[in-house]
Amino acid sequence: MNKEKTKDQYQWLEKDSRKVRSWIRAQEKPTSKYLSQSPFRKILRKKFKHLFDIDSIHTPVQRENLYFFRWRKVNEDQPKLYVKKRLHGKPTLLLDPNKLKLGTIQGWDVSKDARFIEISFSKASNDHYVLKIFDVLKRKFLKDTITSERYPYFQKWDPDSMGFWYLRGEPGHSISDEKYYKRIYYHKLGTPVRQDTIFFEKTLLKDDFPSIDRSHDGRYTTITVYHKNETSTVYFKDTVGPKKDFVNISRGMSALSYIAVENNCIYLNTDHKAPNRKILKRKIYQGSLGEWEIFVPERNYKLENWVLLNEKILLEYIENISSKICLIDLKTKKSREVKLPGAGSVDAYSSEYGSEKLFFSFDSLNVPSNIYILDTINLKLKSYWKPKINLPTGLNVEQKWTKSKDGTKIPMFTLTNGKKYKNRPTLVYGYGGFGISLLPSFRSSVIPFIESGGMYVLANIRGGGEFGKKWHEAAIKAKQHKRFEDFAAVLKYLSDQDFTSPEKICVWGGSNGGLLMSVMALKYPGLFKAAVIDVPVTDMLGFHLFHGGRHWIHDYGDPDDKKMRKYLLSYSPYHNVGNQNYPSILLMTGEHDDRVHPMHTYKFFAKLKENRNQRNPILLRINKKAGHGGAGKVKANINTLTDMFTFVYKELGIT
Repeated sequence: MNKEKTKDQYQWLEKDSRKVRSWIRAQEKPTSKYLSQSPFRKILRKKFKHLFDIDSIHTPVQRENLYFFRWRKVNEDQPKLYVKKRLHGKPTLLLDPNKLKLGTIQGWDVSKDARFIEISFSKASNDHYVLKIFDVLKRKFLKDTITSERYPYFQKWDPDSMGFWYLRGEPGHSISDEKYYKRIYYHKLGTPVRQDTIFFEKTLLKDDFPSIDRSHDGRYTTITVYHKNETSTVYFKDTVGPKKDFVNISRGMSALSYIAVENNCIYLNTDHKAPNRKILKRKIYQGSLGEWEIFVPERNYKLENWVLLNEKILLEYIENISSKICLIDLKTKKSREVKLPGAGSVDAYSSEYGSEKLFFSFDSLNVPSNIYILDTINLKLKSYWKPKINLPTGLNVEQKWTKSKDGTKIPMFTLTNGKKYKNRPTLVYGYGGFGISLLPSFRSSVIPFIESGGMYVLANIRGGGEFGKKWHEAAIKAKQHKRFEDFAAVLKYLSDQDFTSPEKICVWGGSNGGLLMSVMALKYPGLFKAAVIDVPVTDMLGFHLFHGGRHWIHDYGDPDDKKMRKYLLSYSPYHNVGNQNYPSILLMTGEHDDRVHPMHTYKFFAKLKENRNQRNPILLRINKKAGHGGAGKVKANINTLTDMFTFVYKELGIT
């Protein structure tokens, strides 16, 4: 391709410099002025504070008859860490991150003996973690600290609780490659981190992503290496058997597989010759392995999740875009379905090995996230915790279908206040990528919009994982246009059925969904009035050069391939800004987003502002001290939502 045709005039916005920071401040001034003129900004802030500033509890983690959990009380910015000696006993405070200068807690993991907790902190709520070890008995941190260089990720506690495995980039590579060349390291508590050595594997490729696990008894070690999110290689080792080396047990499978070991059997969750996934089983003998056999065959709907328990396995399927779970006995293969509270989404599974209790959360578009306890013996479900949140009565959820350009049926969910009237303000959310399934889950943020007579729509377009691998791969690489057409079909349907009209529609998406909304604004501007575009990917010729962008090549294609580059250029938002009046746009990004570089937002915004025919507002909002998922604190989240919905209300004419 002629380099002159793709010359990048705003390449200077890719670097953090004084010039860029000065440019950012100048662009934020019109946004502040626009938002400050809104008469209902204060009202929205009050509503979001009422919805978000409430007590919230995370799913408990059981260890040795102790229950660890995070709990955020009213007026606290992030949850504290507690422990209880009994399930319904009195909580004891372990750690208050609000009083530390370590940032936000991004992850935590309790050792098998409940003595230590690994806590991953991030100062900017991004992927740059610091790994610290908290001593539960002494109520203080150990000296053992894995610093943020080369992007470390905690992997697994050793069953003896005296050390752990973690992931980190290999030294000797450039700063731009910090997220690549991942190796598994082992750290023994009490030893200098500089002495940690590579446990596995010096020969992995740049894009490879390894993950380690170990059986509960400590005997079997498994490692899965993911290759560009397309396939994986699975290794197995018996630490007390005659063969002490890792064995590739996925040989001959070009598939994405996940492994678990229980009672001298290997279980493999795989899409090998099974787009909706199946589970294979292989027995472990003294010094050898048996042949693979099908333990759970592929079904007509996607196997979304699995949890290996003591003598049982829990399987979560997606049926008609709703979670369905069942328990299968590992010896008899007998399957029993667990009756859920309704159609919705199950998440946050938590269970101690050998325990008869399994915790999980359940929510739906009109049901906030509730924590339940499942008795895995009699399958009885008990409520453990429900949020105290005042919701409007009559919240109504419906599933609707339309047809895309090529005739494919595309589903969507709608949430309204139950009243029947036409041409209502409508907010349409979409993603459609990386095989991620958008199930009907609760969003506090849309409640004020619904109370104001609005309709929220969740579009289940291709590229996601709602209907398995085929649904995902129907809209990747040179078929990306399929998901744009799907989303356009949803918007047309909503207007054609008189639910709403183009001047009453705002579209909303983040990350890969931000790419979707950016393309929609340029290619389908007549279908909606406004767009909220959050942390988007917009430079499709350069996405692979920043942070972890190479991991997206499986979905987007390789810009270094001549044919693929031509296709990417045909829809790349940054390269396709024209001279017409596009819908009103609010572009948002995180100041320290190290997953989707802020340059995508900056450059696209700069191109849009060049357009002299643009009459609708184009606004830029930057979330300070924030990463890809925001600042990780309640106050910052309330501020972001207040500004976002101020824009939505104003552009859709909600009074």
